[in-house]
Amino acid sequence: MSVLKNKRNLSPYEYERSFNELYKYCRIQFAKIPNRRRSTLLNPLQDVIQRIHTNIMELSTGYVPYNTRAQWRYDLINQILYDIGTLQKPLFCYYNVLSVETKHMRQISVLSNNLVALLEGMRRKSEFYNNNEIDEVKRIMYYKAEDISRVKFLSKMSELHQYVHGKAIYLQKSTLGYEAKLLLELVNNAWYHCLMANQKIPTTKLEYQYRRRHISDAISCLHKLNRPMLSVFCMAEYSNNVMKEWSALLTTEIRLLQALQSSDKKRFGRLN
Repeated sequence: MSVLKNKRNLSPYEYERSFNELYKYCRIQFAKIPNRRRSTLLNPLQDVIQRIHTNIMELSTGYVPYNTRAQWRYDLINQILYDIGTLQKPLFCYYNVLSVETKHMRQISVLSNNLVALLEGMRRKSEFYNNNEIDEVKRIMYYKAEDISRVKFLSKMSELHQYVHGKAIYLQKSTLGYEAKLLLELVNNAWYHCLMANQKIPTTKLEYQYRRRHISDAISCLHKLNRPMLSVFCMAEYSNNVMKEWSALLTTEIRLLQALQSSDKKRFGRLN
């Protein structure tokens, strides 16, 4: 996408076409999600995509008085860009639980980022855009399975994430629906923070602080996971083997992340 480079004029409906390409591809891929996993994987994705769809249509058809229209469009574009950014976490969860092929992850990323580039170009041409503001254009990322397997804290976190999702399917059908929801929220957040922490090797102090914050947030989520796990252990009547396996996965991941924190401090703590 070269929208920002040459600042070309957009067709009024070009961003609609870009969104429709993304929407069509996602519908085809998401239709493959098994019924038993739709509430945990499909619904979070659909909620975000429907918000984006509604605002894209509003951008084209909404009526606003002329004297406030430019500000309204600028604010709406910012909201759409924010919503696209919130797709990242449910996509990461969907990719891991169903072991989605890299080619499909890559295509969703490409189509999402094409739409982001178009909207970002429109945003920057607005009279309300401040050239001095610090931009953080959020691109939708994907990962390769082989990259996860080569990084121990990611491979173990991936295993824990899949394990909890497997247990939550059955917990949701029992009287432990609230505990299942809490388990999924915490493990999804931990998986997201681990992936974000591993985006790149820090070369500046700010990049190190960004990585450290995500690692700390992942550790915090995993510590909080203890409470709903204990509730489930007491009420779901799991075998000792299941409780030991689940606890071992959690303990191992926390220790790996804590060790990573210590090694990162030695490697990157003096960056400027």
